[in-house]
Amino acid sequence: MLEVLARVPVMVELKQESLRVGALERAVAGVLDAHRGPHCVASFHPASIAWFARERPSTVRVFTLTDQDDAPMPRVLRERFASLRPLGLLRPHAISFDVRGLPTTATQRWREDGGTLTTWTVRDAATLATARAHADGMIFEGLVP
Repeated sequence: MLEVLARVPVMVELKQESLRVGALERAVAGVLDAHRGPHCVASFHPASIAWFARERPSTVRVFTLTDQDDAPMPRVLRERFASLRPLGLLRPHAISFDVRGLPTTATQRWREDGGTLTTWTVRDAATLATARAHADGMIFEGLVP
């Protein structure tokens, strides 16, 4: 598929349930090493983003976050990540924050400091308005922004 999409920017989202990282990241990096087109990797898993920062620093990295109660992670972790405090270790090029939680003090500060903020998943007029007001880009479905 990446050969067909050689001229289209591609976001590869790593879905990692294990606490251990490395195997999935190496496999994805190997495929992306052969890809001629623009790409980035995105993940909710901070260790996946840190792996790419360490092993493939030229790969654009997007840390995906939510502060919503329906996220499958303990509240203390959600709150810590949503504060954006651990970003120094991850060195993401951008963050992608759940549109339902925007804006936050941390995401506003991130943008004011020159950081790129995308949001997900925009599905209706209300979340579209939020995305336009508080993010630099969006992942959407079921509507044309």
